[in-house]
Parts: sequence; structure tokens; C-alpha cells
Amino acid sequence: MQKERKERIAIIGVGCRFPGSVSSKDALWKLLIEGREGIVEVPPDRWNVARYYDAEPGVGGKSIASRGGFIDAIDQFDPQFFGISPREAPYVDPQHRLLLETAWEAIEDAGLVLDFERGTDLGVFVGISHNDYQGIQSSSFDHFSIGPYTPTGSAHSIAANRISYCLNLRGPSVAMDTACSSALTAVHAACEHIWAGRGDVALAGGVTVMISPGGFIGFSQAAMLSPEGRCAAFDASASGFVRGEGAGMVLLKRLSRAIEDGDPIQGVILGTSINQDGHTNGISLPSPEAQTRLMRDACRDAGIVPEAIGFVEAHGTGTAVGDPIEAHALAEALCGNRSADAPLPIGSIKTNLGHLETAAGIAGLLKAMLILKHGQIPPGLHFSTQNPHIGFEKLKLRVPTQLEPFPNGTEERIAGVNSFGFGGANAHVILAEPPPHQSEKSLVIPSFRPWPVMLSARSEASLRTSAVNLSAWVKEHANANGSSPVLPDLTYTLGVRRNHHPHRLTLVADSWAELTEELDAFA
Repeated sequence: MQKERKERIAIIGVGCRFPGSVSSKDALWKLLIEGREGIVEVPPDRWNVARYYDAEPGVGGKSIASRGGFIDAIDQFDPQFFGISPREAPYVDPQHRLLLETAWEAIEDAGLVLDFERGTDLGVFVGISHNDYQGIQSSSFDHFSIGPYTPTGSAHSIAANRISYCLNLRGPSVAMDTACSSALTAVHAACEHIWAGRGDVALAGGVTVMISPGGFIGFSQAAMLSPEGRCAAFDASASGFVRGEGAGMVLLKRLSRAIEDGDPIQGVILGTSINQDGHTNGISLPSPEAQTRLMRDACRDAGIVPEAIGFVEAHGTGTAVGDPIEAHALAEALCGNRSADAPLPIGSIKTNLGHLETAAGIAGLLKAMLILKHGQIPPGLHFSTQNPHIGFEKLKLRVPTQLEPFPNGTEERIAGVNSFGFGGANAHVILAEPPPHQSEKSLVIPSFRPWPVMLSARSEASLRTSAVNLSAWVKEHANANGSSPVLPDLTYTLGVRRNHHPHRLTLVADSWAELTEELDAFA
């Protein structure tokens, strides 16, 4: 049954770090449509994989897997930008650092100017679960590495609170742990905050970083990991999940405000739902009834019929138990009145990046957002033979294996995203494509005139890095835009929709070629 539609929530900014050297939504989309994966051998700067790996299942203290999805340069961080002292910085968990960076990038991506002096009414909701960094700072017999910044450096509460503190954000600041559904649960909480009328803007996301082998060993002992390091969601060869790490943050805003403010709307959230499995045959064994109820509740919350959903980004971990249960729940919730000639496409970004655990939901959300924005569904990887326990034809489901257009037949493109915690805490978000709307800016732009382009940073070194990055961006986008003007938009965005920092550079150019030449000369 439908209920009256409530106001939608716009996704206006994105910051992310994912395996496969993904550090932007554009890079993520490129990886997806090219059908690439970011799974590699455990990097030597994490731990000695040879010491902890054994191909024989069940060996004590050993992992059956030696591959995972890892992000680059987790030791690289600019503490000065966030006002963190050099003494404190080494104690700050890399998860906190990644959340700070991706939160700021989401804010800049949205063009939101913060009030550093008086504060900004902006909520922060993050999912975080792991404690690897705290674990390597001491042992049961050695506590000498614990310092004055250790308590705040690794506390989960500080992961959210530090974002609010560093950026002077005055809204609620909450860290939450529902295991693998944490990030999507954070998105749900942020949306509820906006829908309740307690604020118009919120940050939401999650993070996972793998620094020690403990997780690999534990999940190996539980026979959950893929020995091959290959996530084959919904395939007959599925042998377990592949661990991954990453971080992602989205900036959410009430849709009417986003349109009024001329924000870059990248996707729209229609409704959300969370629930719990309750008692099952084991605490980590999912409930098909709970998953079915979850998706039906989300459809009611969004004010849509289940058949309006044209794609589902599934939890899809590639496990023998989880995949069939989720597939049957999807069919029960969404495919009852669907035509057998138009089965529901489903996919899982875990085949590309691995299972990002606490950050898994935000990766799935961004994939769904990009699918709706571009009107294309990327291929699912490692899918060649249907899981014999999933009757795809009977369930009216299918897994795309090539890049294909989003199915027609609905008023607008709509997708659902599943995220399930291994303790039974489930979350679902329903998204729609961005609405067509015109900017308030004048379309009459002088053909030939110089344009002032301003950059700023909190140190000279960072300013030069920004110049390098901007030069690369202009070259890429100027070529992609063809005859569309780049400089007027740059002048507006960098001048009006950015916070300005102490170290500044202003260049004047009448062509993108001249601008890149000046940027390269400065850098």
C-alpha cells in the first residue's frame, strides 16, 4: 500500500576512496562501466601475508584468503588542513582521517560554503566498526605506545565528532555500528533527521580500513571468505566474500532547498527503511522474511509500488547461504506483479571492490546513484553460471553481464539498495534519478573575455597541489565538453561556492589552454 509522498532528499555532494585507485565518483563510474575490479594481494605495508596465509581451511591463526580490496596511501594525510597538530596526527585512526577527507570533498563537491566562525547547522552521521589501529598501538603486555591522544584517536564517537569539531558543524554528530549495514543506516538516520524537520542538510557515510590480519583470520575460521579472493555474487561458483576497505560520504539536502540554491543534484532519495532479523538459526544467518519486510517498508516510505523499481543494488556478498536468501526476498518483495518478460536487474558492487563491510552500503548507494544518473547498468563480474539454488526465471530476476541501458517502462528511473549487517541489522534506501531543472545563471556568456580563476589552500604546498589537480581536471573536462564553456563555470564555482583559505592564487585567462599553462607554471 502506498502512502502520501513526502518531500524528497537530494544528494548534492560526494567524497569517496575505494579500491582500484578510486578517489571520485567519476573514477568509480569508469571502473564500473569498464568491468574492472580492485582486488589485489594484501599489500606488504599492512602485514606479512605469507606469515598468516594457509590454503588449508581451519588452520589456527591462519587466513585462507590472501587477496582483498585495498585503497592507496592510507598513511598520507594533511593534518594542518584540519587544524590537527603534528603531535596528535599519528594517533588519529586512518578511518577518522578518511572520513574527514571525504566529508570535506563532499562539501566542496556540493559547493557548500561553511561558516567557520559562527558554525553551520549541519548533521553528521557515520558508520564505523573496526578497531585495527587501536589494536596495533598496544598489547596485553606492552602499553608504552599509548599516548595522550590515544583515547580520542581511536574512539568511534570521535569519528563523527571530529568532523563536526574541525569544520564547526553544529547539528547532531553520531557514529553508529550495525556492522555491514552501518553506512546505509547512517544515511537512513540523516534522512530521518531532515524529514523530521530538525535540519535541512546532513553528511552521511561510512568507513572501513584493514590494518591487521585478525579479520581475515576470524572470517576464515568461520568459513565465510572466498579462498580465491573472487566475489561471484549469485553465481554457482560463489565461494565466500572478499574483504575490502574504503570510505564514502554524501551531502544530503532537502530537495526544495537544493533546487532553490542551485545545488548540483546528483541523485534523489525517495524513502528508507531499517529493521532486524530477530531470532534465526544463528546470529549471522539472515532472515528472508525480515529482508522482504524491509524492502516493502521502504517502498511504502517512498510512496511507490514495488514494480516502479528498475534496478536493485543487492547486498550480494557471494556466499552460499546469503545469495539465495536475498534473491528470494527480492522476488517476494518486488517481483510479485512484475511481468515475466521484464525481470528485475540486480547487481553487486562487491564483485568490483570486495565487501567494504562498514562502508559497503555507501559504495552500493553511489553505484545506484550513478546508474540512475547515467541511465546505464554496468556488468556484474564473475557471473557465468546461475546459482542452482536461485531460480532466476521463476523469481523474475536477472544479473546483467554487459553494460546495458536502464530499462524503460516507468515514469522515472528508480533503484533500491540493500545492506545487511551480519548481526541481522538491515537497511534499504530507494533512489531516483536527478530531476531536470535549469540553473538560475544567465545563458548569455561572452565568447572572448578574460576570466579570473581563484584557488586557495591552508599551505603553499597544498596550493601547488591544488593547481596540479585543477590543471588535470580542466584538461579532461575541456576536451569532454567540446564547445561548452569551462572558464565561466570555474570562475563562479571557485569564487562563490568555495571556502577561501589563507594561501591564495588568482589567475586570469581567456582560454582553458592559457589557464592550464599558467597553472602548470605555478605548480
